[in-house]
Amino acid sequence: MTENVSRSFSVYNKYSKSLRGLSMKSKKKQIAPLELISGDYYINEDGLMVFTTQYHKRRGYCCANECKHCPYKKIK
Repeated sequence: MTENVSRSFSVYNKYSKSLRGLSMKSKKKQIAPLELISGDYYINEDGLMVFTTQYHKRRGYCCANECKHCPYKKIK
């Protein structure tokens, strides 16, 4: 039993050493968030922030989260 434990531990050490230099960060280019201005959002009855069409147009692209006021909705 001790032999199995030491063998699996050495495999773990070998595997963890190979992962040390890797990063979990996305390879996507990071874009700074827009500064919010008046009319960019409202708070709904559930207390959630809802972005308006104005905000989405200023951002300039669809985030693919099916936003309520997205001007970039795909036509089915």
